[in-house]
Amino acid sequence: MIDPEKAKGHVVFDCDGTLISSFEGILNCLIIFLEAELERTVTREEIKDNYYAQLDVMAERFGIIAKCKEEKDRLLKSWADICAAQSQQNGLFPEVKELLMACEKEEWALYVWTGRDRVSALEILKALGIMPYFWDIRTASDGIPKPHPMGMEELVGEQDKKKVVLIGDSGADLRGAENFGCHFIGATWCDQADKKSLMQRNHTHSPLACLDKIKELFKD
Repeated sequence: MIDPEKAKGHVVFDCDGTLISSFEGILNCLIIFLEAELERTVTREEIKDNYYAQLDVMAERFGIIAKCKEEKDRLLKSWADICAAQSQQNGLFPEVKELLMACEKEEWALYVWTGRDRVSALEILKALGIMPYFWDIRTASDGIPKPHPMGMEELVGEQDKKKVVLIGDSGADLRGAENFGCHFIGATWCDQADKKSLMQRNHTHSPLACLDKIKELFKD
């Protein structure tokens, strides 16, 4: 773990679809969540057809609209409880741990900015043995979720934005980087990545390929 005050750069990672492969587990949790809210059967095909890596958008696509903060908090708590109760099958994408190790060698401080709740995010990162690489994390339950830049401001708001890069697989990640004003690398190694948006921007098809791109971005 690199101290931000001594770091030569700052790399912020999305979690699901970037660091970890969790789609099957997320599908199962979404079925339970949506069926409870809608009081009807929800198929895997429905979820795949409407999938978006941001809970509030996903809920809205099924007609679940939170009109106040209390309702948003209730939905997020329900989602967090379901995720905590389910045995999700999460694993690191190939090359992820090697990328984290290489980033440390470059003396870059590492962070996580995720649309997950804090409890499940910490549980997964610890279980997969990569939490020690990260200086700090921000989650959907810590404040305003992506693409609002609050999480980035709290993680790296005091740093030179020319030395900050966000790596993520969704349109919410891309817009979050734009809203914050830092570099962005699209993680297109996940099958569910928003390739339509990411392929038009700086992107890579494998985690280790990010290394040279980050070096090039930090030269500016």
